[in-house]
Amino acid sequence: MRIRELDPSASPLDYYGYELRRVREEAGLTLAQLGAIVFCTGSLIGQIETATKVPQREFSERVDAAMGTDGMFSRLVGLVLRSQLPNWFQPYAEMEAKAGLGTAVS
Repeated sequence: MRIRELDPSASPLDYYGYELRRVREEAGLTLAQLGAIVFCTGSLIGQIETATKVPQREFSERVDAAMGTDGMFSRLVGLVLRSQLPNWFQPYAEMEAKAGLGTAVS
Protein backbone atom coordinates (compact mmCIF):
# COMPACT_ATOMS: atom_id res chain seq x y z
CA MET A 1 0.00 0.00 0.00
CA ARG A 2 1.36 3.42 -0.94
CA ILE A 3 1.26 5.99 1.87
CA ARG A 4 -0.20 9.30 0.79
CA GLU A 5 2.29 12.10 1.21
CA LEU A 6 0.80 15.18 2.82
CA ASP A 7 1.75 18.78 2.21
CA PRO A 8 1.41 20.21 5.73
CA SER A 9 1.04 23.72 4.30
CA ALA A 10 -1.97 22.79 2.13
CA SER A 11 -4.60 23.27 4.86
CA PRO A 12 -5.10 23.02 8.62
CA LEU A 13 -6.53 19.52 8.08
CA ASP A 14 -3.41 18.42 6.17
CA TYR A 15 -1.17 19.92 8.85
CA TYR A 16 -3.06 18.08 11.59
CA GLY A 17 -2.75 14.77 9.71
CA TYR A 18 0.93 15.34 9.00
CA GLU A 19 1.65 16.04 12.68
CA LEU A 20 -0.43 13.07 13.86
CA ARG A 21 1.51 10.72 11.57
CA ARG A 22 4.84 12.27 12.61
CA VAL A 23 4.10 11.90 16.34
CA ARG A 24 2.75 8.36 15.93
CA GLU A 25 5.74 7.19 13.89
CA GLU A 26 8.16 8.88 16.30
CA ALA A 27 6.56 6.85 19.09
CA GLY A 28 6.96 3.67 17.02
CA LEU A 29 3.22 2.94 16.97
CA THR A 30 1.16 1.39 14.19
CA LEU A 31 -2.22 2.82 13.21
CA ALA A 32 -3.94 -0.01 15.10
CA GLN A 33 -1.79 0.48 18.21
CA LEU A 34 -2.55 4.19 18.44
CA GLY A 35 -6.21 3.46 17.70
CA ALA A 36 -6.35 1.03 20.63
CA ILE A 37 -4.77 3.61 22.94
CA VAL A 38 -7.23 6.40 22.01
CA PHE A 39 -10.30 4.13 21.69
CA CYS A 40 -10.89 4.18 17.94
CA THR A 41 -9.97 2.10 14.91
CA GLY A 42 -6.62 2.16 13.18
CA SER A 43 -8.60 2.93 10.05
CA LEU A 44 -9.88 6.18 11.58
CA ILE A 45 -6.33 7.15 12.56
CA GLY A 46 -5.26 6.53 8.96
CA GLN A 47 -8.13 8.60 7.56
CA ILE A 48 -7.24 11.51 9.84
CA GLU A 49 -3.55 11.20 8.96
CA THR A 50 -4.37 11.37 5.24
CA ALA A 51 -6.77 14.30 5.72
CA THR A 52 -9.78 12.34 4.48
CA LYS A 53 -11.57 12.52 7.85
CA VAL A 54 -11.93 15.55 10.13
CA PRO A 55 -10.76 14.98 13.73
CA GLN A 56 -13.02 15.98 16.59
CA ARG A 57 -12.18 17.70 19.88
CA GLU A 58 -12.57 14.58 22.05
CA PHE A 59 -10.28 12.58 19.73
CA SER A 60 -7.68 15.36 19.87
CA GLU A 61 -7.79 15.45 23.67
CA ARG A 62 -7.25 11.67 23.83
CA VAL A 63 -4.29 11.88 21.42
CA ASP A 64 -2.73 14.67 23.49
CA ALA A 65 -3.12 12.62 26.68
CA ALA A 66 -1.80 9.41 25.10
CA MET A 67 1.13 10.95 23.26
CA GLY A 68 2.13 13.62 25.78
CA THR A 69 1.87 16.40 23.18
CA ASP A 70 1.01 19.10 25.72
CA GLY A 71 -2.32 20.05 24.14
CA MET A 72 -1.00 20.52 20.60
CA PHE A 73 -3.78 18.54 18.91
CA SER A 74 -6.46 20.12 21.11
CA ARG A 75 -5.26 23.53 19.95
CA LEU A 76 -4.97 22.49 16.31
CA VAL A 77 -8.43 20.95 16.11
CA GLY A 78 -10.12 24.34 16.60
CA LEU A 79 -8.30 25.65 13.55
CA VAL A 80 -9.17 22.51 11.59
CA LEU A 81 -12.87 22.69 12.49
CA ARG A 82 -13.11 26.41 11.64
CA SER A 83 -11.40 25.78 8.31
CA GLN A 84 -14.12 23.25 7.41
CA LEU A 85 -16.86 25.89 7.70
CA PRO A 86 -18.00 27.96 4.72
CA ASN A 87 -16.26 31.36 4.64
CA TRP A 88 -19.51 33.25 5.24
CA PHE A 89 -20.17 31.28 8.45
CA GLN A 90 -16.74 31.60 10.09
CA PRO A 91 -17.37 34.97 11.82
CA TYR A 92 -20.55 33.56 13.42
CA ALA A 93 -18.70 30.46 14.64
CA GLU A 94 -16.00 32.66 16.16
CA MET A 95 -18.62 34.79 17.95
CA GLU A 96 -20.28 31.65 19.30
CA ALA A 97 -16.96 30.28 20.54
CA LYS A 98 -16.17 33.57 22.31
CA ALA A 99 -19.65 33.72 23.85
CA GLY A 100 -18.91 30.58 25.88
CA LEU A 101 -20.84 27.49 24.91
CA GLY A 102 -21.11 26.28 28.52
CA THR A 103 -24.12 28.46 29.30
CA ALA A 104 -27.23 26.37 28.82
CA VAL A 105 -30.69 27.86 28.92
CA SER A 106 -33.28 25.88 30.87
